Formats: sequence, structure tokens, C-alpha cells
Amino acid sequence: LMDTCTRWKVRRLNVPPLLLRDNPVRITGGAGSRPAIEERLDSLLLRQLPRLGDEARTRGILLLLEPVNRKETDYLRTIGHGARLCRRIAHDAIGLTIDTYHMHREESSVTQAINEAGGSIGHVHLAGHARDEPRAGDIDLSATFVALKTAGYDDWLEVECRHLSGPAHESLPRSVDYIRGTWNRA
Repeated sequence: LMDTCTRWKVRRLNVPPLLLRDNPVRITGGAGSRPAIEERLDSLLLRQLPRLGDEARTRGILLLLEPVNRKETDYLRTIGHGARLCRRIAHDAIGLTIDTYHMHREESSVTQAINEAGGSIGHVHLAGHARDEPRAGDIDLSATFVALKTAGYDDWLEVECRHLSGPAHESLPRSVDYIRGTWNRA
């Protein structure tokens, strides 16, 4: 993946660590409890990520962990968990991608999660509740954007949707207008 990023001059590599569909064999813990399993997985990531971060740095890539919702993983579902890992690794080429679709399913407070992540945020995915494009009347991004600006984030906002709510020539410009206007008012 890093070779491909280098070849295409892509500077961010987003990696959700354990997607259920890609990793059907699960790691189990000593007693099999959720905390024991999470501790083993954290330990594995903490051993592997510094070397991957070094490789990413040499290529000018930011390696980004993306917490995803419980339907897609049983590990690394919250921004807080990802932020704690980033703080423990403390590597300048490793950070977090936050995704509004997943955050609205897993976080009790999106703004609190962003505040907790702080400077670990390296990229932002935006999507509506139905995994379509963000738009007025769906997910209100106002508080999310205020929290991002407070955390010092001023980089790309990527729309990551699986489908559109209408024809692309109508829904995408409307979404861009909504995102730009909401960001500017935040």
C-alpha cells in the first residue's frame, strides 16, 4: 500500500486495523474477555506501528488509524481509543482519521471525541446518517466543525459516501455548498 501511495503521490494512508469482512479469524485473549482481547490487540499495534510509521515517514506518508462502528469491527471503534494509541506511540507519521458516519454510531458526544483526539487528527471523512453525502437536515456538522477548528484541524474534509441521495449533478454541489457554508460559519 505504501508503494502505491508513493507511486501515486498520495500523502495519507487510511487503515482501519481490523475490519470483520477482511479478517474473519479473530484474536482471543487469555480469559476471552473483551478487555483482555483489546489489550492483546493494542499490544500488537503498539509493537508494529512504530516501524510502519518510520516507513511511512521515509515516503512522506501519514499513516492514519480509522475507528469504525461495531457493525464493521470489534476493535478500535472509538476516537478516544485511537487517540490513546496515538499518544502512546507518539510518532509524527501516525495519526487518526475521524469519520462522521462511524462517530454518530459509536460516540456519545462527537465534539467530546474530537476534543479528546486533539492533535492526533490527520484526516476527516464526512458522510450522512445513511452513508450518503452530507447535507442540511441530516447530520448537523456545525458543532463538529467548531470542535475541529478548536483542535487546530485545518486540512482536507473528504466526503466518503456509499451512495447519493439523488442525482450527482444535484446532490454533490448541494453537499459541497452545505459543507463550505457550515465550515465557514464554524
